[in-house]
Amino acid sequence: MLQRHADKSLLDGAEHMRKSLTKTPLIPLADEQCDIVAELEFCNPAGSSKDRSALWILEQAIGHGSFVSPTSAPIRMAVTRMTTPPQAS
Repeated sequence: MLQRHADKSLLDGAEHMRKSLTKTPLIPLADEQCDIVAELEFCNPAGSSKDRSALWILEQAIGHGSFVSPTSAPIRMAVTRMTTPPQAS
């Protein structure tokens, strides 16, 4: 699917982000007339609601073999987080 021109570390990073994004916590809020939940986006890997958009942009870039830098700072930060290998401690 995404293997066209991307290296393994980039593919691994995208896959890790996809798995992490599916675990965004939902917290029920009290309301007597309807069910309302809050999605805690700050718990996403890059700490932003833009993480899902950044993942989509990254997957499209991998699939097409080219990347156009997003203009939104939160999306740029999320893409950077996804493509930066973890630091060894």
